[in-house]
Amino acid sequence: MTEEWLTEWYDETEPPDRGLRLQEEDTCLAWSDIHKGTRIRWKTQTFLKRGTVQSRNKRSMTVLFDAHNVPTTIPDAKWYFVEGKVGNLNEHLITISTPPPERSAAALQAIESSEGTSDYVSPNEAALIMGTDPKNVRRMIRSKKIPASRIGGRWVILRKDLP
Repeated sequence: MTEEWLTEWYDETEPPDRGLRLQEEDTCLAWSDIHKGTRIRWKTQTFLKRGTVQSRNKRSMTVLFDAHNVPTTIPDAKWYFVEGKVGNLNEHLITISTPPPERSAAALQAIESSEGTSDYVSPNEAALIMGTDPKNVRRMIRSKKIPASRIGGRWVILRKDLP
């Protein structure tokens, strides 16, 4: 690895040539250009998913995957994004140009009813809303700075109780 690889090149639009074979659908946007509506492909060793970005916050993003009706939060999305830029074939996140598939009316209604209607949020969701780490939220729950309760063995926080 040379000195030039140590700089933060991942916000530039041109990825270095490190072996990742780009597909026809890949657009290779910069991290700063990813916004609501951007299409992505997320690959790990166990799955490959395509979806539409719902929001991006610092190093994480929320994505509505094509096969799901509820958005998913990827807490370490920027790590996967950088891995794609350096050519990691096994785990990466890349912007793509393919349009989302058509959804049925029932699926669209389920998505609309799930957006912002829940009075409760998980510690991970609270961290995204507050712009902090989930560990900090759990610490605040333990120290009683944020009122929370357990439902089904999981911590939940009333949305109105978030600072």
